[in-house]
Amino acid sequence: MNVDALFKQLDKEFFTGVPDSLLRPVCDYLMKEKGISHEHVIAANEGNCVGMAAGYYLATGKIPVVYLQNSGIGNIANPVISLLNQQVYEIPCLFLVGWRGEPGMKDEPQHSFQGMITHQLLSDIGVVPFTIRETTSPEELDCIFQQVHSLLDKGRQAALVFTADSLVNSEKQIYKNEFLLKRERAIQMILERTGEDVIVASTGKISREVLRCGNREERSIKRTF
Repeated sequence: MNVDALFKQLDKEFFTGVPDSLLRPVCDYLMKEKGISHEHVIAANEGNCVGMAAGYYLATGKIPVVYLQNSGIGNIANPVISLLNQQVYEIPCLFLVGWRGEPGMKDEPQHSFQGMITHQLLSDIGVVPFTIRETTSPEELDCIFQQVHSLLDKGRQAALVFTADSLVNSEKQIYKNEFLLKRERAIQMILERTGEDVIVASTGKISREVLRCGNREERSIKRTF
């Protein structure tokens, strides 16, 4: 699905989320069209996104969109259950979810179980999931969006769960700023000062950069998660 067609179908004004490599076309589109602004907020975690989405709806009456990797579903669980749910305040919200660890697809080990339970987790917290694949036809998409809009109109929550390669963007966004210190150099400087201390890195990109920046022949990175 082309990302331009996706946003045309969404027809929403406010977006907040945590960047995800699988949702790169979504992130690129938002940075190009909205930048970082009052219409597009990049948050520290997914739970913060849900809080902002709820505030936006209460202030404007308009439906917000939250984007995240499926590893962030745990972070949205509490605010969705205790704030958005139809048995609480009936705050509609649409989630765009990158499906890492899809069963049968090669992925990083930490995504495997999360990928298996993604749809069940969403359903358990009251968010109705719909899967978008590379092979999803325009007719199927129209049917999905009809169901999504119907749920949102009733104060419910829905999620579009995107598989790898299901979204395409003809124009990639170039990310840059005026800061002189690069991320990898910052990691390198930290590693140079830790001596023989144990290094614990979170899952994700930073763990790979820690391993790449660290000279394991001269220093001991005893365990990386």
